[in-house]
Amino acid sequence: MGEPSNNKVYSFVVGDANLDVGDGRIVGDLEEMKQQLMKIRNTGNWDLIIRMHGADDALAIPGLDLVYGSKGVYTADKIKALFGDEDFQKWRDTYGPARTSMNSCNIDKKFETVILDSLNRPGGKQRPQGLGKGCHPHTESKIFNWNGKDITHWSQYAKLNKSGKKVMEDVLKELNKKFGYFGSPPVDESLLLKYYFDEPPKGSWALVTVGTGSAKASKDTGISFYNRATDTRFVTELCTESIGLPKTRRESAVPPVRD
Repeated sequence: MGEPSNNKVYSFVVGDANLDVGDGRIVGDLEEMKQQLMKIRNTGNWDLIIRMHGADDALAIPGLDLVYGSKGVYTADKIKALFGDEDFQKWRDTYGPARTSMNSCNIDKKFETVILDSLNRPGGKQRPQGLGKGCHPHTESKIFNWNGKDITHWSQYAKLNKSGKKVMEDVLKELNKKFGYFGSPPVDESLLLKYYFDEPPKGSWALVTVGTGSAKASKDTGISFYNRATDTRFVTELCTESIGLPKTRRESAVPPVRD
């Protein structure tokens, strides 16, 4: 028996619980994430969100230098080996995600391609976009407030007057249109409230943009993460290494979180 679910989003936080923005599944490494993924029995189009330390062409659990061959460091070859076995591929082909949003710093386009090919169900339309050195996902949990009260549960929404409900729905429509949900493209407007209340992080809208600079001094560029490669600033000014230009050095970084 697997794990039946109507979820549209499955969020995993790998190696560092501090990366969680709410309701993510905390796992110690990608091996544990793989085990949990294979329990999912969802044939619908769902999104996989992975928040993990990253740098250029590798992922790593916290406290580890990015040295090839080290335990807990995942290069392209290790990703291919981990998710390339027959059992996982059979699961992926039937139940795998339609999209994978890799919320990790500095991931270049070539390495992101390996991740998407390894995890996504075949036939999907997602294309890698990459992130250059000094670029990272900048995540915010947007909570709707009405008359000084945060609306985080269905029961609170039900008590809103007609005006309050309309304002909330209009706000979500605008966020969805500009930024999508949790680093993935906009969802169907009929599902806006379901995503806000029922999908991680429950009771808020997960908004991801491109950040630059260090994690401690992160600067939000306002560029939507899900379609960042269509923004000329991203490609020509901010994250040029994302498209394969020479790298200077490998440096692990933490995707910042701002509530």
